[in-house]
Amino acid sequence: MLLIKLTSRQKEIIKIVEKHQPITAEEISHILKINKSTLRLDFSVLTKFNILLAKPKIGYSLANSHFQYFSKEEIKEQHISEVMETPILINQDANIKDAIISMFVYNTDILYIIDNGTLAGITTKKDLLKISINGKDLEKIPVSLIMTRMPNLIYLYSESSIYEGIKKLNFHQIDTIPIVKNETHEGKNILKVIGQFSKTTACNLFFELLDK
Repeated sequence: MLLIKLTSRQKEIIKIVEKHQPITAEEISHILKINKSTLRLDFSVLTKFNILLAKPKIGYSLANSHFQYFSKEEIKEQHISEVMETPILINQDANIKDAIISMFVYNTDILYIIDNGTLAGITTKKDLLKISINGKDLEKIPVSLIMTRMPNLIYLYSESSIYEGIKKLNFHQIDTIPIVKNETHEGKNILKVIGQFSKTTACNLFFELLDK
């Protein structure tokens, strides 16, 4: 697992963003009394590791504004639903072009493919890049053609613990896990995707734990 060691200035930037978000680089520079060009590397690190989100003409905000502080014991016991992120869903009959647009619009690395409300598969930036390089008509190819299908997916239920999520990320060497719950849809049992748990969230948890 990647461990991120932040500088004291980067930690101060996070606190400023948490208090004033959204906030521009100029405003942060003014608060810290440091030239904006000097802070450029700090902003680059914080956005690269998805700690901050940068939006043109709006400014910086926390990637997980709902993020909470957890103790070691709470990480083992707390439900993963307490820290899960919002998943980006797309119907399995959508085409590759639709999937690419959704991925860039929502700034995500993974899309969850849905069939009649249930989790059918996932597709990643790598999958979409491979099919795009072939130069085919992307509007005629359904995203279901390139997705990783059930039952070859790793997932967690909303009542699973944060600790279980971290273990699965590490054991299976994956970046993100969908969070699901059992529901009934049109008389059938389905796995409804309600969230996702990522390595970024896991790193943030450890960062907050170590920073206490």
